[in-house]
Amino acid sequence: MNSEEPLKELNEFAQKLGLFKQNYLLLKRALAHRSFVHETGGESNERLEFLGDSVLSLVISEYI
Repeated sequence: MNSEEPLKELNEFAQKLGLFKQNYLLLKRALAHRSFVHETGGESNERLEFLGDSVLSLVISEYI
């Protein structure tokens, strides 16, 4: 898997949800793992942790 595949899939998912650019960036931030944020020096996403968990639960529920 190349490094652009997850971003492509996330973009397709955001488009299916009808998210605008601003909301897409929030979704990307919410789904970023804490270790990734720490390694890349990005902003903390802890306040979006529950949103990310909810989105993952929704995706898994739809998949099942």
